[in-house]
Amino acid sequence: AAFASVLAIDYGSDWIKASLMKPGVPFDVLLNKDSKRKIQASVGWKKTDQLFGSDAYSIVYPTGRLERDHIVDALELGGLRIFALFNDGTAVAVNYAMTRAFPAPEYHVIYDAGASSVRATVVQFSSEGAGKGKAADTQITVAGVGYNREIGGTEMDRRLRDILVNEFNAKHKKDIRADRLLRE
Repeated sequence: AAFASVLAIDYGSDWIKASLMKPGVPFDVLLNKDSKRKIQASVGWKKTDQLFGSDAYSIVYPTGRLERDHIVDALELGGLRIFALFNDGTAVAVNYAMTRAFPAPEYHVIYDAGASSVRATVVQFSSEGAGKGKAADTQITVAGVGYNREIGGTEMDRRLRDILVNEFNAKHKKDIRADRLLRE
């Protein structure tokens, strides 16, 4: 059997996270130069230098089918072989199923509330093929995926802020949004 290393990258709208799986090492989270797990999802150019992460000028990028195709093209141009691209709900389901048995089918909803979107993945876990000394094979079926690219953690933070400001203003009969120091 051939052994290979696998680089897993989570491209979020605000943060990028990466991990490495290789023979002899179960799971290694990659850190940036500041020993942090998350890297700001931004890219920029300063004269002839290309910058990314906290060194970059922030450019938010939406991702869809076309953007995923571009990621695959870029990785192939870089000489890397792609095993698969799959959504984060499926990745969580695979991770969850690795250490569990499912004698009866189970349905789970996996939520991912990122900075700019919210996704829900409905998965079914079941086991098949057990018998005569053979362990059951776990089957994962993605029953559905829903998402909203209009809301996310950042928008929820803004709405909560507005609720708290309005309550404060009503209680104290003062508009704190008019305070110059709070706007800076």
